[in-house]
Amino acid sequence: LDTQDQLSAIKRLCKQFNVDDERYPPKQIQYFISGCKEDGQRPGDVVTVMSATMGEEESYVLGGEQRTGRWIDYVQGLTRVLREAGHSLTAFDLRLDSDVPVGAGLSSSAALEISVLRALREAFSLPIDDLLLARLGQKAEADHVGAAELPL
Repeated sequence: LDTQDQLSAIKRLCKQFNVDDERYPPKQIQYFISGCKEDGQRPGDVVTVMSATMGEEESYVLGGEQRTGRWIDYVQGLTRVLREAGHSLTAFDLRLDSDVPVGAGLSSSAALEISVLRALREAFSLPIDDLLLARLGQKAEADHVGAAELPL
């Protein structure tokens, strides 16, 4: 949709839902939506993760993380332990790409966990230092993925 089509759609929705266009001008609503999109914000609680290494995309709902026996378990485990630790997360998209060989004994899972946690710390302004970050990654792998927990 181009800008004019977007504005027309907003005007139709405002009329359909009896939104006072004096109080909430459609042009302001359009600017607000555009600003949120530019900031990477979106409503809801769906996480979508694309793995370039695996050539796959998976989605799940925050709060509904379930073990699948697949690579997405690592990301689901991370969002689960963050929420259990009291951190607020909302929907996000994540693209994973790595040169670390998977399953070669080079700690590809730890690299994934730390890089994802660092990205989430930055995106959501989470007050997590590097030591806690490592512990959360270890907990996610042990509790959600089911891997053996090794001491830090």
